[in-house]
Amino acid sequence: MPLEYSIIMNNKAVLPDLASQLEGLYGRKNWRTLWQIYTIDRNWDKIAGGEIARQSRPAYIQNNILWIFVSSSVWMHHLQSTKPRLLAGVRNALPELAVDDIRWILQPLEPLKPDTPSCPPPERTQDPEKIRNFEQMASTVENSECRAALCRLWRAFQKFR
Repeated sequence: MPLEYSIIMNNKAVLPDLASQLEGLYGRKNWRTLWQIYTIDRNWDKIAGGEIARQSRPAYIQNNILWIFVSSSVWMHHLQSTKPRLLAGVRNALPELAVDDIRWILQPLEPLKPDTPSCPPPERTQDPEKIRNFEQMASTVENSECRAALCRLWRAFQKFR
């Protein structure tokens, strides 16, 4: 039954269960694994426990292996001893999920935020001989505006090359 429709029974509208509808949609679109990893992530604090959850996060599922992002190699080593408990917790939280193993991967670094000031690369001094050679090559461009724009672009490129 499509999500947008409801059934009228005994003069009452019966809305479909949203969770089952979403799960069905994800299954039809082959997004079932994404839905499962989302569900694991949403329940990770309960599955792993507070301290482990602060140092790790479910990353993805591939070939029935649940990969977990871990904050450091020390935690990666520590979590190896908790693997049976974590695997049982995942299986209890999602019994329909076929997870045979858990493996660890270091958490990737977060990219710089756009408002974070960054240092521009150092400018290089330009060789006057190279400038003359390029301007001589560019002199074959007939349109003066295009020629000037080409020279400006080349100079800007040379500053940071």
